[in-house]
Order: sequence, then structure tokens, then C-alpha cells
Amino acid sequence: MVKTVKGKILAGFLALIIAYSFTGCGRTYVKESDIKTALNDHDKYIGQYIKMDGFIDASEKVGDKYVFTIVRGEGLDTFDGNCAYLYLTKKQAEEFTVGDYVRFNGKIVKPNEYAGLSIKCDEIVKDNYIKRVKPAKNTKKVNQTASFDNVDFTINKVEYAESETRLYVSITNNNARNAGVDTYSSMIMDNDGNEYYPELPPVQAYNSYGVSDLPRIKPGKTHKEIIRIPYKLDKNKEYKISTYITIYDSSNIDEVEIAF
Repeated sequence: MVKTVKGKILAGFLALIIAYSFTGCGRTYVKESDIKTALNDHDKYIGQYIKMDGFIDASEKVGDKYVFTIVRGEGLDTFDGNCAYLYLTKKQAEEFTVGDYVRFNGKIVKPNEYAGLSIKCDEIVKDNYIKRVKPAKNTKKVNQTASFDNVDFTINKVEYAESETRLYVSITNNNARNAGVDTYSSMIMDNDGNEYYPELPPVQAYNSYGVSDLPRIKPGKTHKEIIRIPYKLDKNKEYKISTYITIYDSSNIDEVEIAF
């Protein structure tokens, strides 16, 4: 009889632990499968908690609060128009910047400044988009360079993921003036004439004229970045990328190409 009572107590305790693990210490969380619905029809989820991930597309200060606009999924090229608006304290917000890929959880609240899914942030951490969402299936070393006016544009390697391709590039400025490469306006072409374009940067990376705010690479410096192409390119085919190198405070600009 004693063993039966203990068994019931233990079973009840285990059930309680399992329940807490699913609800988050007594909280009711939106199911992963319902997040897309919550982005479209957020009113019926007010008061529940949610765990999400996505890119910080914009950041604004509203009164004493900070608001991140979160684009969920693979970025702007798959953007369906539905954002989440994450409300944070100054201490939470100052550790992140536009373009960061983050995971967070918080409580869904009634929309105020923004007519969309509004979340009061409890926890937020920076995550690695490439490892978590789009791990590489294959990698190819390239190490090819094209130059203009003492500025070197180099493709170091290419990663082929399930539904995107990433070019790891570096730009070294050996010119006496600042230089830049508009990688977001690059074009990738295969031997059949098919064209592919990189994913757009976050909204705040563009000014009011739609021109990207290119990093100004100082003389003697090297800038590195990853060009994300939202297509699964064939690792066995040859492609070429064309992009423009600009020398600031001059009229020097030219197109360069690299095969990979």
C-alpha cells in the first residue's frame, strides 16, 4: 500500500514536471505551428507567451522603450509582410543591432504603436543563423580575386546550403582613398544566362533613395562579409559574380567579375 501511494505521488510529480516543460513554468506558450497564424491574427493570442527567432530588421526608440522589428524566416526575400514588434528595455536593446539574428521569448501584449504582433521581451539572445537554420551541405574553396584601382575583391569560399548559397568575400583597399563594393547590387549568372541576386539587407541599411549605406573601407584596411543568395545553386556548375568597386571622393567606379 505504501509503495502504491509513493508511486502515485511520483507519477503526479513527473506529470507536473512534463506540464511545466511544455508551458514554460506554468506559462501558456503559442505552439510553433501556430506562430504564423499569430503573426496574422495576433489579437486572439494576447496574454499568451511566445518563443520566436528572426532577424532584427529595424530598431526604434519609442518614449522610454526600444522596439525591434523582427522579420521571421529566411529574411526579406521570403518576407510575407508580417512582422513581430519586440519591446525591450534599454539594457536589453543595447546589446543588439540591426541585422542580428536572435532568439527570444516574451508575452504577447495589446498593440500600441504598431499594428502587429507585439511582444514584451523577457529574454533575448543572439544566435547563429547559418548553423541553426541553413547549415552548409557542401563547401568549395575559391580564393579568386578581381581588382580595380588598387582595390581587391576576393571570393574566399562558397557554402551550399539546402535553399541558399553563401559567398564569403573580402575587400582590401590599397588605394589612398576610401573605397566600397556594393555587394547587394551584385549579379550572379550561370553559363545558361540565368541570373541570381543576393538577399536584400535590412531596411535600415538603406537610405531614403534606396541606395545601400556601403561600408567605407579605409586605405590599408580589409572588410569581410557574407553574400547570401536565396537560391540553391548547383555546386557542380560554374557561375560568375559581377559587382561594382567605388573609389569615394572621385569619379572612379568599375565593374569586376569573378568566376566560382
